[in-house]
Amino acid sequence: MEKPEDQERREEIDHVAERPITTQSSTPCRSNNEMLTDDLFDRIVGKLEDARDVARVRCVCKAFNTASKNVKSLRYVGREKDYEYARGRTTIANSTPGLESTRRDASEVDLDNERILSGEEDTEMDDREHDSDVGMLLPEIGSDIIGTSDQGSGGKGIDELFDGVPVNGNQGEASSSQLNTIGVKPGWDSSYAKGENSKLILHHFNSSSSSKLVKNVPQKLFITFRQAVEQDLQTKPHILQLRIEIEPKLQSKSVGADEREQSDFWLSDPGHLHNWVPSVAHSLQHLCIVDYGHQAIGRVSSILKILSHHCNHLKTIDLRNMCIDTNECTEMQELTSFTLRCVKINNDALNDFSDKMKNLQTLALLGVFGIGTGHLKLQQLKILCLGLSTKAKVVTMELPSLTKLQLKMACPEDMSITAPNLKYVAFNLEVPVAVNSEAVLGSLALRFVDVKNMQELLYGASKFVALSDLVIGNRYLNKLFLDIPCMALGEDGKWLGVLKEVRLNIPSFTTLQQECPYLEVLNIGPGLWYAMESNIESLKNVQRWPPVRTLILQMIPQKMETSVMLLETLVTEIDTLVKLDIFVHTSSPVNSDEFFEAIHDQVHHLNLNQKSWTKSLDFSCFTF
Repeated sequence: MEKPEDQERREEIDHVAERPITTQSSTPCRSNNEMLTDDLFDRIVGKLEDARDVARVRCVCKAFNTASKNVKSLRYVGREKDYEYARGRTTIANSTPGLESTRRDASEVDLDNERILSGEEDTEMDDREHDSDVGMLLPEIGSDIIGTSDQGSGGKGIDELFDGVPVNGNQGEASSSQLNTIGVKPGWDSSYAKGENSKLILHHFNSSSSSKLVKNVPQKLFITFRQAVEQDLQTKPHILQLRIEIEPKLQSKSVGADEREQSDFWLSDPGHLHNWVPSVAHSLQHLCIVDYGHQAIGRVSSILKILSHHCNHLKTIDLRNMCIDTNECTEMQELTSFTLRCVKINNDALNDFSDKMKNLQTLALLGVFGIGTGHLKLQQLKILCLGLSTKAKVVTMELPSLTKLQLKMACPEDMSITAPNLKYVAFNLEVPVAVNSEAVLGSLALRFVDVKNMQELLYGASKFVALSDLVIGNRYLNKLFLDIPCMALGEDGKWLGVLKEVRLNIPSFTTLQQECPYLEVLNIGPGLWYAMESNIESLKNVQRWPPVRTLILQMIPQKMETSVMLLETLVTEIDTLVKLDIFVHTSSPVNSDEFFEAIHDQVHHLNLNQKSWTKSLDFSCFTF
C-alpha cells in the first residue's frame, strides 16, 4: 500500500500531466540551448522511483519545449523597473551571500509577453505582471542544483518542481483554440538563466541548500530590454502577432534633458530592428510597436524600409511615438491596415502611402506631424481616420471605396475629398473660409466632392458653415450629432466650466429641415445645448424643425427655468417626435432628479429615457 505522502505526490504529478501545455504560459525557455535537455531529464528522473512518473515527466517537458518554439503571439512590455536598473538606480551586489539575500537586493526586470487579441485598434490587453522570485542573478544549471535538492528539503522531486508552473496566465485551463502564447523575463544573461524551471528549482530550495549554491553564482550580468527581445525572438520562428511596447507609466515619467541622448529604449532603432526582424519575417502578420517617446521622437527611423524589405506577409502595422522616414519604403502588397499615433513623418508621406500601400483598407493617422502637401489615392480604402496635428497646405484625396471618415485635426489651407461611397462621417475641425473668399457655400477650405450618400454625420465645431456644405445633396441623411466643443471637463469627468474663447453659434435648423427630409435621429451635445440655452429667444424664430422621431439631449443644464423652457420648446415644435433620451451630467449646476421632476408634465406623452453621464457622451445609436 502506498504511503500517504507517495499518494499525494502521485496525484500532483497526474494533475500536471493532464494540463493543456499548448496554451498560454508566463515564462518560456529562452533558446533552443536552454530547453529541458536530456541531461537535465536524467537528473530529474534520478529523483523518481516509479516508471510511470518518468514517462509523465518526459511527456510534460517535451510538450513544453514544443509549445515554446511554436508560440504564435507575443507581447513584450518594458517597465519602469527596467529603466531604473539601466540607469543604475537599483543596486545588485557583485557577490551573493545567499539566495534570500539575492532576492532582496536584486532588481527584478519584468517582461510580460501575453496573448495579443486580434481586432480593432482599441483592443485592451491584460497587463498582469509575472514577477520573478529570483531576481537578476541566477546560478548556472548544473549538477549542484539537482544534486542538492534532497539536502534539507526532504528529497523533493519533480512533483514539487512542476507544481505551480503557470500553464496559462491564470494557472487555469484554456480552450485549445487559443493561440500559443508564451512570455519571457529579461535581466539575466542567457548563460545562466535556463527558462522557467531554473526559477522553480531555486524557488524550492531552503536556506541550507541555497548556501551550497553560492559558489556557482556568477558576477553580475545585465541584459537590456532590447537585448532580451532580440534574443527571445531568435527562438520564435512562427510568430504571427507581435507587440513591443514601453508601458505608459514609464512614458509619462519625468526625465532629464540628457535622456534624449540615450538610445537603450529606442525601439525603432534601425540597428535593433535588424537584429530581430529577419528572424520573424517569414511568418509575421500583425505588428504593434509603442516606442519610448523621450528617445524616439528626435531620431529618424527607417522602420518602414526595414519592414517592407523583410516582412512580405504583414497585414497590419501600428506604430506609435516615433519619427519615421517613409521615402525608402518599398511596396507592401498584403498590408491592409496601417496606423500611426503621435508620429512625425515626411512632408509628402501621403504620396508614399498611395504608392507603396495600394491595398490598404484602413488608414489611421492620429496626432501625426509633418505632412505639408500630399495626394492620397487608394482604391481599396474603406476607413480613414485623419488627425493631422500640424496645418498642411494642400491635401487632396481620391477614395472611391471610402465608407467611413473621421476628421479631427487642424484644417489644411486647401483640402478636397472625393468619396462617392462615403456614408459615415465624424467631423471635428474648424474650417476657415478660403483665401480671398466670402463665407458662402463652396468657398470653404474643405470641399467634399461627389458625396451624395451620407447616412450619418457627427459634427463638432463652433462654426456651422461647413455643415451646410455637408448636408446639401445628402437628402438621405438619417442620423445627425451636433455639438460645440466649449465644455471643459477634468480627468475625473467633473465639469470645470465653459471655455470663453469658443464662439457660441447655432446651426440653421430650418436648413436642416429643408435639406434632410429623412432625418430621424438628432443628437445634441452639451456645448450646443449651452449655446441654445444662451440664445433661447432666437430659437423661437425657427419656423420649421427637422422631422426627427428620436431626440437625444446630452446636457450640462445651467439654470432650471431656462432648461425647462428650452425643452418645452423642442417638444412642442417637433411634432414628429416619438422618443426622447436625456443625459444630464452628474456635476451640472442643475440637479438631475429635480430637472426630471420639473419636465414630467411636458414629456409624459413621449417614450422617455432618463440617464446621466460623467466622462463620455453616448454615441451608441451611430455606426461609428
